[in-house]
Amino acid sequence: IKELFKPGVIFEEYAHLIKNPDNARRFFYQIHSRNLRPVVNVIYEREPFLGKNMDLENDFRVTFDLHLRSVSYPEVSDLYLEKGVSYAFPGFFILEIKFNHYCPTWVKPIMEDFQLRKEPASKYVGTINANQSINPNKRGEALSKSALKFIEPLTRENAVTLPEKS
Repeated sequence: IKELFKPGVIFEEYAHLIKNPDNARRFFYQIHSRNLRPVVNVIYEREPFLGKNMDLENDFRVTFDLHLRSVSYPEVSDLYLEKGVSYAFPGFFILEIKFNHYCPTWVKPIMEDFQLRKEPASKYVGTINANQSINPNKRGEALSKSALKFIEPLTRENAVTLPEKS
């Protein structure tokens, strides 16, 4: 898929590899027509836990997200490399308790015993704030650094076109 981000790539050559090529075509049209690039690559390890006697309708699960880190302005070809990582919330992990309809009654006493509190913990925002080059207080600097990463501007020759509506 990362090949589709390169200039001059013909989408149709890869369409057979994609589950929903129409959605992918629209997505890549937006990427190319607006000259969009990733701002941050959020990286972490997840330890998921599911109940032994799971209620399929409720889908209760607990996850621990560890070692939250990021790379600012990664090239698409480098999304799996961890060069120049910045750590967010070092020494901490994010506990997520998820369910569809109800939280099991045994969860609340455990949260109280460990003095846990419910609060938002956005991995994206945490990594943005931890990365000095994209810190919201330095947004102007981040934008100027990102401009160096843009590939050639969109032209008629390298545009991805959407199929005609039927």
